Amino acid sequence: MEYARANPGKLNFGSGGIGAGTHLAGELLKSIAKINMVHVPYNGAILAVTGMMGGEIDMVLIGAPSALPQIRAGKVKALAVLSKERLSTLPDVPTSKESGVDNYVVTSWFALLAPAGTQREVVNRLNSEWTKAAAMPTTVERMRSAGMEPLSSTPEQFSEFLKMEIGRWAKVIKEANIPKID
Repeated sequence: MEYARANPGKLNFGSGGIGAGTHLAGELLKSIAKINMVHVPYNGAILAVTGMMGGEIDMVLIGAPSALPQIRAGKVKALAVLSKERLSTLPDVPTSKESGVDNYVVTSWFALLAPAGTQREVVNRLNSEWTKAAAMPTTVERMRSAGMEPLSSTPEQFSEFLKMEIGRWAKVIKEANIPKID
């Protein structure tokens, strides 16, 4: 961060493309840390990692599941995880907060969705079954080994979370002046 602040525009970061989550994560870092880095879009986050390994770019922000093989092979160095707590798969990698960037949390998540208008009983049953599956030791172990943490919530909690995420990222997109792509 010190280097980035002392050398505005000299560092660059790769992403999986304009508007991709990896791009938005970099723009959020720029905003929170008050640094100026140049965005270099690639046609996919893995290509950005390859570009970084080849010296084309300085850094990339990418989800742990995609980065784990390269980290484990010693081809890239994980500087921080962007979660509130350290990951069980990367216990020696500090969080962004521990690394000096407060309030910089970016997590990837997947959701179980159903069409609008699905009967409430069906939604409740799907949620119940997911909650049971997410708690199973084999599910927990498989997800953690892939760099993910199994979570569950109620449909109402997820709806609130989704509203917050939309608002949060809409602000980042607006502040970074990211164009709409058709």
